[in-house]
Amino acid sequence: MATASAGQQLTRRERVGNKVEDWASERFSLDVDRHALIDCPEESIEIKAAQEWHRTWGSNGPRRRGRFSLEREQHNALLEAEGQYLFVLYAPFGDRLLIRDHCFVDATDVPFRDGLSHDKLHPQEVGL
Repeated sequence: MATASAGQQLTRRERVGNKVEDWASERFSLDVDRHALIDCPEESIEIKAAQEWHRTWGSNGPRRRGRFSLEREQHNALLEAEGQYLFVLYAPFGDRLLIRDHCFVDATDVPFRDGLSHDKLHPQEVGL
């Protein structure tokens, strides 16, 4: 996912992505490359994380399911490599993450709306 430059801090999204990638690397013996277009280029796997539930307007807003964010460039690279996504659903727990569910999905089975450079998927769209 991301590494910080000297003197720069990672965003919350980058920190979460790194934790999920670390979990996946350990759980499935994946070789994660945080500088590559696809997280695991050797295995042709892109890891995507979504928070199980979050508040839309801060701590007082209504809860909604998280979404997986997809990027067209990564999606096209996965299609070309006949790769897969590893979708991971998590819940924050202090400074740790609780992995609630996960699934591998072939990139050819992932819907990506035409004409978009980025897209969002609901966990139900990938079977979570």
